[in-house]
Amino acid sequence: MEIDSRPTLVIIGNGMVGYKFCEKLVENGATAQFRIVVFGEECLPAYDRVHLTEFFGRLGTADLLLASEDWYLENGIELHLGVSVESIDREQRVVHASTNFHLQYDKLVFATGSYPFVPSIEGANLPGVFVYRTIDDLKEIADYSRNVKSVAAIGGGLLGLEVARALEISREEGGIETHIVHRSSHLMSRQLNAEAAAVLQNKVEEMDIQVHLNKQTTHIIAEGKARMLHFTDGPPLAVEMVVISAGIRPRDELARACNLACSTAGGIEVNDELQTSDAHIYAIGECASHNGICYGLVPPGYKMVDVLVENLTEAQKRSGKPLQHFEGADTSTTLKLMGVDVAVFGAYRSEDARITFVNDDVYRQLVHRDGKFVGATVVGIWREMGKVQQAVAAHQRLWFWNAWRFQRRGKLWREQGMPGVQNWAEDTVVCNCMGVKRGELSRAYTTGCTTVAALSEITGAATVCGTCLPLLEELIIGLSTGSDAREYSPHLQHSWKGLLGASFIGLFLVLIIYFFKPIPFSTTVQNLHHTIDTLWRDNFWKQVTGYTLLGFSALALILSLRKRWTRFSLGDFGTWRLVHALIGAGTLIFLIAHTGFRFGNNLNWILMVSFLVLNLIGTLAGGITALAAKQRNSAVVHRWQNWLVQAHALLFWPLPILILFHIIAVYYF
Repeated sequence: MEIDSRPTLVIIGNGMVGYKFCEKLVENGATAQFRIVVFGEECLPAYDRVHLTEFFGRLGTADLLLASEDWYLENGIELHLGVSVESIDREQRVVHASTNFHLQYDKLVFATGSYPFVPSIEGANLPGVFVYRTIDDLKEIADYSRNVKSVAAIGGGLLGLEVARALEISREEGGIETHIVHRSSHLMSRQLNAEAAAVLQNKVEEMDIQVHLNKQTTHIIAEGKARMLHFTDGPPLAVEMVVISAGIRPRDELARACNLACSTAGGIEVNDELQTSDAHIYAIGECASHNGICYGLVPPGYKMVDVLVENLTEAQKRSGKPLQHFEGADTSTTLKLMGVDVAVFGAYRSEDARITFVNDDVYRQLVHRDGKFVGATVVGIWREMGKVQQAVAAHQRLWFWNAWRFQRRGKLWREQGMPGVQNWAEDTVVCNCMGVKRGELSRAYTTGCTTVAALSEITGAATVCGTCLPLLEELIIGLSTGSDAREYSPHLQHSWKGLLGASFIGLFLVLIIYFFKPIPFSTTVQNLHHTIDTLWRDNFWKQVTGYTLLGFSALALILSLRKRWTRFSLGDFGTWRLVHALIGAGTLIFLIAHTGFRFGNNLNWILMVSFLVLNLIGTLAGGITALAAKQRNSAVVHRWQNWLVQAHALLFWPLPILILFHIIAVYYF
């Protein structure tokens, strides 16, 4: 029998971070360097906990799996499912598993994650009272919920709202009355201030989820089918099922048992190289405490994986580079609760200056330091949110006109105020969770990944929180059409119906002018001042209609100024485009008044035809732009829009010269 001479790397834990560690080891060729052995307590291989609530909806167990058991086998990784590590002998470097299996290791990595915190509540172990953490937990909740009509989630933090989302899905299918019971004065009290939480609570209550604040549960009593929640004050709440979702705690009990240094607040202490107090043992993910911080989020765990894999692989040693250091991670959080976006970015809790926009539907607060973005809090849909996250991460400058617009309208940028995603620098991070940069996405697109799903599969972007999905969509449209995809967003094209109507009016007037016969002159001089002839026979009225027409044409040019001059950012571009279309229709009306449907000869004929063709192309461009707002994923529509808009702009340039010669001819010849 051949003896395996490779050193043994043991991984305790097979959650999302544990799996990502295995995946990165495979990508870096570490299976040739190490014998890799993984222990997972659950009977399933790693699955997506971020989207666990969707287990109640469209996703099943197989959909949530990050990899099958065959993947581990094919990549030379020994996977032990349903097996827990009972103890670790650090002196002999041996792990003792629950199946009486003993294994000697050379290096060991804790990726044990966290466990659900259950407050000291009497009756928490009653039938019908559940915790929310694993697929097995959700299966039990789903089975039990089929026969109940009311449920309470204890905890109004991030996890509690995820639970409420899951229960809301069940409610839609089975009519379950849902309650959130929270001991604090407002929801998500660790992330949100009271004003932001109030907006969130309104949204939650609009979904028929009842919120009970300042309620500390003391005990639960079973009374027949009911579970009575008793509080420190106020009447009890009667429901038929209870789910405890009061937060998580790091799984560090095994590390404590083998005398590894652990934080008093919980978590296995690690240094910048993610090494524990034992030089042969490391910790990553939710179980690790770095500088006193346990990150209860997936993205920081993935960042730890990148650092540790690079430090462990032979490639790092051969390169002679210094070891990589974990320097902390962004604690940005994004929650999607039935269409309600809740997000916090950067230093959102700092004491720096802040500006706020709030109404019944949204709460948006920006934190800035020395004139630069450093943090943000968002509740409600915000099209700009992905770019706000990028601005915070890059500490971009917050200009006074952006702040002024934000305080008035809740928007930071006009549609052309920031470059489209396809024009971002290559090293700009688009997906913060996975660290995917714009250059990686563009290169993946050129290899045939022309859909959001394909980009996500190849690069990993948008596979965690999903905040960057609109950015991926914008990138694809921008790359496929060579234009700025923001022009096609329905959120930005709120005026598309008006634009379509103005375009139809303009097209109708162009056709009328072209096909309508000239209005005949009056046959008697005596009736001249009592007929329409005055408009084109009286010099005064000829000048009035002519200069009005010239003024309207000049006003229409403001759209180009609004689009191309970055300092001119007043108003929404969609509104300006609608005004441009209406002014264009107005010029045609004054053209009729000025000419009486007469094309004239020579220079006048050329000027008239040029003006009509310009307006014809403009009306077509306006119409297809309105359609683009509804068909945002149609590259063909967007390409035609791009061509027509460019043609409209190109045809304008001869017009000022023709008008100048027309004026000279009228006054001097």
